[in-house]
Amino acid sequence: MLCLENQTATGHAACSLGKLRGIHGAHCDALRFVALVVIDGVVDLPRTRKRLPGRPDSFFVQPVDVAKTVYWLTQQPRSAWSFEVEARPFGEVW
Repeated sequence: MLCLENQTATGHAACSLGKLRGIHGAHCDALRFVALVVIDGVVDLPRTRKRLPGRPDSFFVQPVDVAKTVYWLTQQPRSAWSFEVEARPFGEVW
């Protein structure tokens, strides 16, 4: 199984595993889950705050919010599955 999206090797692996599991009707179960979570930002940790003093809260990705996003992935309805999500801070400047 190959994915046609332009992704890295990790993305290809996650995509292929997700499609294979989806064929068998199992996006996730209690023991296994296939997903790719891209954290496109700086995670708010004591060491990152120390290295980047003076940055506003909106600059950082909150670990609890990443965890909630991953949990959301495990609770998706079967009619609208996604195996990949990007998490980035709201205050990101484009």
